[in-house]
Amino acid sequence: MEKDAAHFAEKLGKRIRELREKRALTQDRAAESAGITGKYWGEVERGSVAVSVVVLDKIASALGVSVADIMNMEHWSSRQELLEKLEICLREADEPTLRLYLRLLRTLQL
Repeated sequence: MEKDAAHFAEKLGKRIRELREKRALTQDRAAESAGITGKYWGEVERGSVAVSVVVLDKIASALGVSVADIMNMEHWSSRQELLEKLEICLREADEPTLRLYLRLLRTLQL
């Protein structure tokens, strides 16, 4: 998979896992409802496979949601991506810069 496709597959898998867990379904139970194997469902959730539109529709049906609901990742992806970017900045910063970041954050929280 290309880098962008792999990133999307990973985000999609996380969203599917989130929806499945909200419904208290096991992977095997959800997979059975979708007509796919539990192994394949796990691969989808890990983002290690590219899902066809047909399979995505089956997954949506098994979860009792629409494909649009699955694709709606904005409620968490923006925050998650921001946290990842902040983590990179913090890891790459030297100690004086980290101290400055901390002072700035404390000031902004007031």
